[in-house]
Amino acid sequence: IQLTRLAPPPGMPVTEALKALRAADPDGTYDLEHVYDPAGTTTGGGAPSPTPSLIAADDITIGMIDAGIDTTHPALQDADIETKVTTERRRERRPTAHGTAVASLLVGDDEAFKGALPGATLYAADAFAGSPTGGAAGDIARAIAWLSSKDIAVINVSITGPDNALLAAAVRAAVARGHVIVAPVGNDGPSAAVRYPAAYDGVVAVTSVDAKGRVQLDANRGPAVDFAAMGVNVRAAQADGGYANVTGTSFASPLVAARFAELVASPNKQEAAEALAALASTAKRPPDVREAILGHGILTPRIEAASAER
Repeated sequence: IQLTRLAPPPGMPVTEALKALRAADPDGTYDLEHVYDPAGTTTGGGAPSPTPSLIAADDITIGMIDAGIDTTHPALQDADIETKVTTERRRERRPTAHGTAVASLLVGDDEAFKGALPGATLYAADAFAGSPTGGAAGDIARAIAWLSSKDIAVINVSITGPDNALLAAAVRAAVARGHVIVAPVGNDGPSAAVRYPAAYDGVVAVTSVDAKGRVQLDANRGPAVDFAAMGVNVRAAQADGGYANVTGTSFASPLVAARFAELVASPNKQEAAEALAALASTAKRPPDVREAILGHGILTPRIEAASAER
């Protein structure tokens, strides 16, 4: 995908410039370069909910697009992690609480903490890098391109924002190649529709529930929701070397991505479709809860689910 960045003439509002471009070139694709946000918050206090169960994952590779992670954290210092900054303006990795938390939920492994896939290899794209313009559509598209070039089958994108032509094209291209993109629905309240990229066709949209299976109060809703996972008051690593309770659909998304990564080894549309069907058949949704709230239902870490069945 070729990207050209244009600036409006002096004195012309950017929205007017966009209208002029679209009028002058109806066959072209033009949009604002929207900036996206990590979807979740850190909350102190309270008893943390159980961390995901240990899953043997030595042969699994998974990707994430987020803010920077603290690879020196005790939960991540021994993990196999390759990082890349995909912003244009500031090309240095900046550890953040959000990125560190998401990475720990994927591959964290400490004496008192286990992520969903300890032992797995993580490719982590930093689409923010501390830049005031970081997290723009182009930064995320470059991150998708990098992970695609590495043949990473499953990509967790714990970021939310508006519809955007460039981001849509990047997602569409990756899904067409057989990549599984997993993203949170957003935390704007039950009257808000699912945010992007989760709302794009082919993206696995994830909402968040608490330890009792109740949907996160401010989680977005709509027909695009595919699955739910624990994302309320979950324990995760922080950039200061400690741990904190975090809440947000961002923190449910990596748990669902991990389940897909156990089933899809390389980009393959058929394997991705089979994984979706298999996970949908095992997800649990109370009969009185609409699909627009929980999708197919709640997914739990594989070993934890197997133990419950026994």
